[in-house]
Amino acid sequence: MPNVLLAIVLLALLACFLGLSLGALGLLLPVLLPGRVETARQYLRVPSLWMGLAHGLLLLLLLSRAEHRPLVGLLGVIWLVFALFCLALGAAAGIEQVGFLLWPEGPRLRRSLGSALVVAWACAVPYLGQVLALCFLLTAYGAGLGGWTRRPRVSN
Repeated sequence: MPNVLLAIVLLALLACFLGLSLGALGLLLPVLLPGRVETARQYLRVPSLWMGLAHGLLLLLLLSRAEHRPLVGLLGVIWLVFALFCLALGAAAGIEQVGFLLWPEGPRLRRSLGSALVVAWACAVPYLGQVLALCFLLTAYGAGLGGWTRRPRVSN
């Protein structure tokens, strides 16, 4: 019984740490790249889930073929770094979108940290949380790809 309680406490601490990390990402990237994050927010729909899934599968295929071909491995590593950047961009856009849906009139700090904690705690739920986390990551990756490859719209 103490092992179960310890596991629950560790899962709760991990979810809090993940939520605060996502909140910091949701605060930092919109300040550094406001146009890109706004463009990525516009791509947070179901097609970005499929785009993220397709690109993720292609990346895995490329990395699996890199065993005897160093050039393919180098291309895969470059693509992996780009994919991680797109994932961070899409996750910041997703956190910002959830914050606007939950607290439309709240201050920016509360929106970002609160929505990141909500997403992290939702992903910590057993079984359903893993599916939700996978869908969030794939959608964030697809939205980040769309946000980075499309030209940001300049608002007057």
